[in-house]
Amino acid sequence: MTTLLCEDLLAEDAGVLVVEKIEFSPEAPEPGAEVKIVIRGVAQAPITEGASFDVTVKTGQMKLHQERLDLYELIRAGSLTVEGLGAGETIAPGPVTLTYTRTVKRAIPRTRFNVKITGWNSGEGGELLGLDLTYDCGRI
Repeated sequence: MTTLLCEDLLAEDAGVLVVEKIEFSPEAPEPGAEVKIVIRGVAQAPITEGASFDVTVKTGQMKLHQERLDLYELIRAGSLTVEGLGAGETIAPGPVTLTYTRTVKRAIPRTRFNVKITGWNSGEGGELLGLDLTYDCGRI
């Protein structure tokens, strides 16, 4: 059974992006397959060029993956789409839906993962978001 638990690490409305819902499709991705992650929320301020995220994935105390992602580079590469965003536009305050598509590594174990995502906004500065996710895709 696959479960996803999400804790917002910032105080209510403290981040530029307040996350309301996160969805995975498929719910239990297979190694080597494509996974789609949809994040729905509200932007409290413009999210500008240079906004970035640090993503750390662990299982237990073992760090499996760590990377820094530039939001607008992901948009230009086509792996991240923002509903209603035109080319060269800034993400405006208001409701926002981000869809991130990625291929799951072939050597992924069926276990519980802890994913920490911390983001920064470049324009007005400050924290973009802070999420602590627990994703349990079951054990073999």
